Amino acid sequence: MAQPPDDYELLRQRMPNLPDISIDNPEPVFHNVEADVIYNTGGSVKLASPILQKYWADFLSTGRFGSWYGAAGWFQALSDGERKLEGKWLGFEHLDLRDYPALDPTQVSPEIMLTAQSVLATEEQERLRHLAYQFDLLMGDPQNEEDLEFWRRYLQDKVTLYRDHLASLAVLSISRAGQLASALEFLAAPATGSPAQQVQRLAGRLIEEPPGNFRVDGPFLEVLFQVIANRSDDDPRGTARLLLDSPFTLEDIVLAQPGATAAIFRSDIASASALVRGSDSLLALPWRIMYRLIKAGPALGAQLSAEFHRRGETKLVAESLGYLVYDKDR
Repeated sequence: MAQPPDDYELLRQRMPNLPDISIDNPEPVFHNVEADVIYNTGGSVKLASPILQKYWADFLSTGRFGSWYGAAGWFQALSDGERKLEGKWLGFEHLDLRDYPALDPTQVSPEIMLTAQSVLATEEQERLRHLAYQFDLLMGDPQNEEDLEFWRRYLQDKVTLYRDHLASLAVLSISRAGQLASALEFLAAPATGSPAQQVQRLAGRLIEEPPGNFRVDGPFLEVLFQVIANRSDDDPRGTARLLLDSPFTLEDIVLAQPGATAAIFRSDIASASALVRGSDSLLALPWRIMYRLIKAGPALGAQLSAEFHRRGETKLVAESLGYLVYDKDR
């Protein structure tokens, strides 16, 4: 990198700007020269460093570009949309061309863009296909710490792919494809409304489809249950019906927001009864839910008990009272 300027100065200028490079860490240079040679040169052997061309001669072709200045001039002549497309398959977008405002471009057939667009569309659709078929393998152990920044970038990439190829997941036969398409459609939708309305929209969707990782769910649920409580102030009956389709544990909602839960249940006794009866017996039996509700609102608990008794569900009523009897000393 101490060489005087020559025909490969544009390539040489790129090297010091590689991420994490330093005198003590030249590894990014070695990786770039080896792993990114096609991306850097567009497959043109004459754009490889002269000292390395003999090593790449059997791998790279003559290609479309004979010099770096001609290649950079071609890049400068592209429209903004063409540059965005080019950046997906050529590394010229990383070149610092501020000192080269008007280079003579290499003349390249316009078909290069059509070919690139077709190849990239195929590759991007294949990435969505891999997402669907390998999604379960991507899910790590929920007890392990996750790199949330990595997953944020990964998700943003997949949302962009979905926007560009809306039908790609729809043609796949596996059920996971439909689930992913639904989630990506939601994430790809334009953000409309006030911030509060956007939060409500997101909360409603996450009630339907929680992440499933307790490290994510824990702090999220605390906020979500508060959103449910706030929503119940304006529409308790609608919130009750929304909870009917929620996979979240009803007991957690009662414990986190007892007052709001009581208000929701009082607004629609039929929905409240259905919620209690439908409680996941592996996580919280219906009579355990009744026990929590009675402690949150004794009058509501008595009203629900009377409703269950009226419907002939005497076991549920008896078991609920049994919980209270067992707990009387506490």
